[in-house]
Amino acid sequence: MAYPPLDLAQDEIRLLSLFVDDDSNKSIQCSTTVTKLRDAPPFKALSYYRGDRFDRRSLMLNGERLMVTKNLDAALRTLFRHEQKSIWVDLLCIDQENATEKSHQVSLMSEIYSGATEVLASTGAPLGSHRWTNGAFSFIQLWAQTDWKMDSSSDVRQMLSQKPLFLRQSWQQAQDLFDLSFWKRKWILQELILARNVFFIYGNKRIALDDIERVIEVWKQLQGPKFANRMKPYIKWVRPVATRRLQIYSSIRSSKLKHGASPSLATLLEVCQALEVSDPRDQIYALLGMAEKSDVVVDYSKPAKDVLTDFAAQMIKASKHLDLLRDAGVMDLQPLERFDLPSWVPSWERTPYLSLPKTYQASSNSEAAYHFDEDELLGEQNRARLFANGIKCGNILEMDSAEIMIENPAQILGQHFVRYKLHQKYPTGIPVLQAIFRTMLLDNNFSSASRLSSKDAKTFDMAAGFLFMLQLMDEVKKESLYELAMSYDVSVDSNEVLPDYAESFLKYTGKDHDGRSMQEVLESFLGPADSKAHLDWPKELDFKRGQANLRSFLAEAANCLESRSMFSLGRGYFGVGPLGIQPGDMVVVLWGCDVPLVIRKVEDCYILVGSCFVLGFMDGEARQMVKEGKRRLRTFNLH
Repeated sequence: MAYPPLDLAQDEIRLLSLFVDDDSNKSIQCSTTVTKLRDAPPFKALSYYRGDRFDRRSLMLNGERLMVTKNLDAALRTLFRHEQKSIWVDLLCIDQENATEKSHQVSLMSEIYSGATEVLASTGAPLGSHRWTNGAFSFIQLWAQTDWKMDSSSDVRQMLSQKPLFLRQSWQQAQDLFDLSFWKRKWILQELILARNVFFIYGNKRIALDDIERVIEVWKQLQGPKFANRMKPYIKWVRPVATRRLQIYSSIRSSKLKHGASPSLATLLEVCQALEVSDPRDQIYALLGMAEKSDVVVDYSKPAKDVLTDFAAQMIKASKHLDLLRDAGVMDLQPLERFDLPSWVPSWERTPYLSLPKTYQASSNSEAAYHFDEDELLGEQNRARLFANGIKCGNILEMDSAEIMIENPAQILGQHFVRYKLHQKYPTGIPVLQAIFRTMLLDNNFSSASRLSSKDAKTFDMAAGFLFMLQLMDEVKKESLYELAMSYDVSVDSNEVLPDYAESFLKYTGKDHDGRSMQEVLESFLGPADSKAHLDWPKELDFKRGQANLRSFLAEAANCLESRSMFSLGRGYFGVGPLGIQPGDMVVVLWGCDVPLVIRKVEDCYILVGSCFVLGFMDGEARQMVKEGKRRLRTFNLH
């Protein structure tokens, strides 16, 4: 019997013993013993990446043949050089075909990994090149053995004199190491964070995770302005390596050590959205061991649809808000890609675009007004349908890829907004051109995680870059403005009377200076001086501010608009939303949700397409409109 039975009531686990022959063609031999977790002898646990499930090798487990992935086979062969007995390996110590046992054992994994004397991690190797990965670990070990204080330029000079620390191939190996799929696994976080001691094993050697973290921190310091001049030739190697996925692990671990408390499951789901699982249920289960105590019970007998729907309903009930809807929606996916989840339930997978910032209060931070459907036959809640109160902002009239605003803004400003004239106002009272600028940046300063504000110099840096961009549009109607600006130095003829962005704006509008002040020249962007919506530009000291900030503006706008659609609504509103929106879709604000949503009528209900940004509906205007009788409160049936 490959899996001797466990007494789950006694929290029994299996521990593994290994025998690996020097002949790599011979199958690995494994046997298990059963023990109560609380009485277990000192044992070690393996952390690894399973790899391609179709590329398999056979091994013998308790006398029976079992197929495992090539990656696990390689990890076990490496593990054998470091440990042969009392090992815990999830795939071999848990009967994967027994849902009851699997549910119980997964619920114990936090105790297993925190109880192991060591967690030994095997990252695998790109294209089977273990020598390449081993070279990366050896390179990191070399850095770890050197105690750099980083206090002065003399320390950096001494560091740069050590040629083995700056071999291009070694940096490439390190970059490839942190690009391995091992770091993308959501389960990795629990395995590394809860462990008492973590060592990465490669060949006959091993390196402590603490050493890797310390080296990464040194590499991050080398990117700072203090070392910029001396590190310039090497920064292109340092930057890709120093900002890899290990930072997610480090930030959660340091927060846990600093505050002594576990983060909420909702927080972990948000932070770890970029990490991957093979079973959708593990989007939640893989994080339970690190999160504060919750009511979630691991149950692999439940379909993924029910696990995620029940958890989403619990989150709404506990928080009394609908903010989780900001990460839900069908977007442009097919039903099978969401395994038939209700549209309002997030899959908690990585989205192709930047999540909307948490700086909005579309419903004035109100509590949700909602209920779930009642099953008339069973007399119980049917959580597949969510009924929520809110208002209709408008229907989508036309749409296009939001990235066109970066690739070719002339097309957007010249076609999609042809009915808007420069002197016209957006519904909020600001000039249309300023509304376009704010929409391109989602009205956010991402460097400070705050809204664009006239009190923040960064707002005017970005505005200068935007205004400077306008003069280029006629020149790039058939090519990419983004590529042009990023590839070439762009300037504008200036007589130093006006800043370059004001000169650019004059060129865009086709008007002359005529001795007007800069505020008067930019009135079509800033708004009339006597208007409440007027943006007062501070005294300018940098006459090249537009050129200096063009690339920064375009890069930030590209980040905001990537994989999104732009759209227009009635009454002069426009915004950006997810891919997959269609003319006729409805934009709504639901009480308890901090951003507007795009929904679509399907038979007797609505499906959620995704969250969106519409200037004029981001700061509680919806509730004010209801108070003033400009909008009526409605109930939307989401499925």
